[in-house]
Amino acid sequence: MVLRGMCCVSREKEEPLRSQGVDFSIARAKTHPGDRYVPPAGAAPWGGPQPCCAVREKEPPSQPVGVDEKPLFCQTEVELDLDRALFLSFTPMWHPSEGQPAKRRLAVANERKLHVYQARDTRASLATAGMGAAAGLDLVLEYCMEVDSDLAITGIMFGERGDESESRSSYVAKDDKHKQSPKSSTVVVAAEPLRHAAGPRFVRIWRCDRRSELAFEKTQVPTMWTWQSGYTVSLDGHVARIFKLELSSHYLFTIDVAGWCQVWDKNKTYSRRTRRQLDPEPDGIADVTTDRHFLYCAGRRDLSVKVWSVPDLQLVMRVSAQWEPPSSVGQPTEPPSPSSPPRLPHSLASPPQSPPASCVIEPLAVRLEGAAAAFPLGSLQLVELVHIQRPMSRWSGVQASEKVRNGAPPKGMLFVSGIVVDTTSKSPARSTASVLMVWSLGKTPTCHSMEIVHDAPLVATSYGPYDNGPVVTADRSGITKVWDFSPSLTCVQELDIALVASCGCSPAIVSDPPYSSMYAVVGDDRLIIWRRPFHVVRAEEFRYGDPQG
Repeated sequence: MVLRGMCCVSREKEEPLRSQGVDFSIARAKTHPGDRYVPPAGAAPWGGPQPCCAVREKEPPSQPVGVDEKPLFCQTEVELDLDRALFLSFTPMWHPSEGQPAKRRLAVANERKLHVYQARDTRASLATAGMGAAAGLDLVLEYCMEVDSDLAITGIMFGERGDESESRSSYVAKDDKHKQSPKSSTVVVAAEPLRHAAGPRFVRIWRCDRRSELAFEKTQVPTMWTWQSGYTVSLDGHVARIFKLELSSHYLFTIDVAGWCQVWDKNKTYSRRTRRQLDPEPDGIADVTTDRHFLYCAGRRDLSVKVWSVPDLQLVMRVSAQWEPPSSVGQPTEPPSPSSPPRLPHSLASPPQSPPASCVIEPLAVRLEGAAAAFPLGSLQLVELVHIQRPMSRWSGVQASEKVRNGAPPKGMLFVSGIVVDTTSKSPARSTASVLMVWSLGKTPTCHSMEIVHDAPLVATSYGPYDNGPVVTADRSGITKVWDFSPSLTCVQELDIALVASCGCSPAIVSDPPYSSMYAVVGDDRLIIWRRPFHVVRAEEFRYGDPQG
């Protein structure tokens, strides 16, 4: 077991951990082209499933990458048996603190097919190794499904994150004789009619039950699902394309391009809990993220972040991302008092929506502090929000439920990205860039760090694989950057994932926290793997077996 960097281990607990072989060093292994990584002898593979924060790997503060710096991640690629891969999901995000960990699975899909792979440790028997074994990731096809010829997949997600209660009730049908264990996986798939034709949009859920798992262990033949059979639950109620699936420990969220969000209770057979329109403007929602108590919605053109309570979706806060709130024409606003947070003019408030009276909240202006206050804004103007990201940690923004019910605002960090233009440039196409802002939530939302991260529009952001980051951003040209955000945004690594220009898709990036890895698909048959280096083994050495024995 290896611990790198800062960790919440007290001095009293450090010595017993050292006696178990824990290494508290922050040394990094040197990387070479074609290398792959295995942990030291006796360590759990790739950093291992780590049961609690005390032994969970933490990333040390990073420095800007220079000529002699070691890269934070090593990039490798695996060829999938699925072309034009657009969607990606991984489970579990976290392992339970007690009991056996859940099986690691990776789901990949294009518009027609879904493949669910079992991600095995490469230190297992090489005789059963599947795709990617030489790259340090052993993928074995376990389930597959193809939608009907008149449908197209618009999103996939696993129904578990790993922080669900072990005692929660099973959410399969009551008449099902093969109820799943809490550590089984469910796969959520959203689909729509081809060419955006009129008609209902569906979300269907399949489960990896114990019976199919045992059959696969015996035969190594993948289980075949179909769109019309084998699923556990079918969810309806959307008439526009479902572009976002989100998850919390108890609820599934489905959001469509018309701005409607539905909340489904996982503990009650995915019964509908709430349905509400988050934004009345078509395609007005740029991105959505969630935590235990709140749902965060980024408005593409109104440049605001709305915070909704979970699961009832009551609007509790609206924050403008504009760093220089405009004044009403001819009506200068009165400056706020020092004791109250800055507020935007009433003219910027969103129009009423159902229920009309309770959902209108005057927006707050985010306050610039620290590095953000010193950032040279000049003639830059924010014109669009594109992504929003909550830290991946299961403790992100955690506070007592009673406090939230009594009106406590959301807390913690929020990463907001958008597109800026130089208003003095005569060629807007050449002046477009992407900005990343680090917000701190609370009664007075503040932006304490801001940076121009790309010269092209962002198409993807992700967080992880650690509780404390880093943040990964990718633009439409395929340039991917890794950012440390404490105390300010600093680029610690730059990668090129070579996007396929003809596919016109955005990369899908997911984290594998227990194994210190991140994965991405980019619209072709490649699975891109970013992994922290532990111990370097040459590719030619791996062909002759595991040198660790």
